[in-house]
Amino acid sequence: MDIKPTYEELEQKIKVLEKALQKTHDELERIVEERTAEMAKANEDLKSEIKERKRTQGRLSQMNVCFVNFGPDPLENINRLTALCGELLNGICALYNRLDQGMLCSWGLWNTPPDYNPVDQPDGHICYDVIKHGGEEVMIVRNLPETHYARTDPNVNQYKLQTYIGRAVMFADAYVGSLCVVYQDDFIPSEEDKKILEIIASAIGVEEERRRAEEALKKAHDELERRVEARTEELKVKTISLEELNSALKFLLKQRDEDKQKLEEKVLTNVQQLVLPNLDRVKKSALNDMQKSCLGVLESNLNAIISPFTYKLSSKYINLTPAEIRVADLVKQGKSTKDIAMFLNLSVKTIERHRENIRKKTGLKSRKINLRSYLLTLH
Repeated sequence: MDIKPTYEELEQKIKVLEKALQKTHDELERIVEERTAEMAKANEDLKSEIKERKRTQGRLSQMNVCFVNFGPDPLENINRLTALCGELLNGICALYNRLDQGMLCSWGLWNTPPDYNPVDQPDGHICYDVIKHGGEEVMIVRNLPETHYARTDPNVNQYKLQTYIGRAVMFADAYVGSLCVVYQDDFIPSEEDKKILEIIASAIGVEEERRRAEEALKKAHDELERRVEARTEELKVKTISLEELNSALKFLLKQRDEDKQKLEEKVLTNVQQLVLPNLDRVKKSALNDMQKSCLGVLESNLNAIISPFTYKLSSKYINLTPAEIRVADLVKQGKSTKDIAMFLNLSVKTIERHRENIRKKTGLKSRKINLRSYLLTLH
């Protein structure tokens, strides 16, 4: 016989089932809420990551544009890199400070105040400590007013600086400068910020290398120019000296030739005027055979001596006969027709005929040119 549950028992079972159902519902609600929260957090993280990636891509794009647009002047490129660093790291000011002849000099400046002093003694400046310590680590100094730099670095109090981040710049195996960004509020740089500072500092180091190479090249070029100018001046002086020497040599050679010619003409003239005429007179006198023989030898030897001179003289007076050459030479010496006739023991008419033939053969017959003046022009 089946026993049916009472109403109370059924009601009790229903309550137990309802409680179990509520518990299951509550557990399900909790799980849903937890998953929803996790998904919301994951979504926010994803949004943040996407935003960070876009920011990173934007920064990389800015850096790439800066690098691509580098000009020929390394110092101008350094200034661009300094400005890029300040913009990407959102500072109030960015500097590239460089040791130069014992002073700390700002070679790269971005957003500096009008009264900023770009050249100062290095001691006490934060950048100087960065350079001295060197290394690849980024130096971060927060709460600047509470550090000793508030006393040693004049820029801290003057411009109410709170945070400094900087990295040493190296080239030629030495740390020579510091790239820094400063803030008037508390700032904690991210790893990406540090990486950007590192990349730009390295790029400045490359420009430093290029600047030094260009300076060395310019120095070498200037030295070469100086040597070329000095050598050119030296060659110019030597050329002038050689030209002067050459001119002097030409003058001496010309003078020697003229002296030689004068001597030859003098010898020829003396023999023709003083010796040969007398020999002719002697030949016409009464001589024995021995005397005639000796006189013939003497005349032959004299003619042999003066024959080269006679040839040179005849070359001046082409187509002239020997008699005409003798007359032309005497005319050149300023002798009159009468004097020449007496000297050569010829008639005046014969000398005049010779003179006429000389003018004809030299092309002076129909020209009003003095014969002696013309003959003097012949060398």
